[in-house]
Amino acid sequence: MLVEALLDGTPEMDLASLPHRVCEVCVQRLSLSAASIALIGGPQTREPLASAGRLAGQVEELQFAAGEGPSVEAFTNGVPALEPDLAGNGLAGWPGFARTALSLGVRAVFAVPLQVGWARVGALDMTRDC
Repeated sequence: MLVEALLDGTPEMDLASLPHRVCEVCVQRLSLSAASIALIGGPQTREPLASAGRLAGQVEELQFAAGEGPSVEAFTNGVPALEPDLAGNGLAGWPGFARTALSLGVRAVFAVPLQVGWARVGALDMTRDC
């Protein structure tokens, strides 16, 4: 079902548009406010690849400027970083990121590391406003 949603009935979809489509499907099917994918090479090296939804690029940029947040944590630790209540545990875990994100209206954040084999290459970041 997810593959069908990604392809949207178009099996000829080119590989270059797949990251953007993944973000769109995440926002639509998971009732999210935003989703973004960034390739990450280290703490100071990242390349935004795709985004969809309200504030997607801004939340991604905020995490790397602050040096903390769900994408940074998911990439660094290799496990999902899930915070359904940013005003609660998020303030304790990522104080710089959480304060600014909350002021923008973000209420929940979720990130999963992206890997190719054993190599971590980035993160999928997702947010919810309510």
